[in-house]
Amino acid sequence: MANSYTITSQLIKNDGHLYPLQFYVPTDVVDNLKAEKVKRLRVSINGQKSFDSSLISSGEQQYYIKINQSQMKKMSLSIGAKVQLEIVADQSNYGMPLPEEFAAIWELDDEANTYFHALTPGKQRNLIYIVNKVKSLDIRAHKAMVIMEHLKINRGKLDFKVLNESLKVR
Repeated sequence: MANSYTITSQLIKNDGHLYPLQFYVPTDVVDNLKAEKVKRLRVSINGQKSFDSSLISSGEQQYYIKINQSQMKKMSLSIGAKVQLEIVADQSNYGMPLPEEFAAIWELDDEANTYFHALTPGKQRNLIYIVNKVKSLDIRAHKAMVIMEHLKINRGKLDFKVLNESLKVR
């Protein structure tokens, strides 16, 4: 079982990267996580609510954890802020919490279950994120149904452009 790591890191903005808001992770922690074969992480900043993440390579044998602008604002962080990061291996099946709405659909619909689980882990996480980011139970249920119907109609193939349009219709 993976250990928990607490490190001090500084929020930097690196405009040359796909994910410019970053916290660098020390090499010894990266080496331990790799040795434990950890791919997905639960990260909390200054003891606040944790979020799902992963180690991202900068390409120069340096790794970082990304955050987005929204997370930065929620935590009242600014560029240059020094923070305590608690890093724990995510032991869940999907790399983030599974929405109850998906589980309920899968109990009733084997075809939707089969198509979802035939997707790559990254695509599964993307679809889970779409549902998890919504607070309203009605909208979550609607999005879960639309996603599963999309998979069934398209025989397990994802077309995000079409899916996004379908998610807008209510």
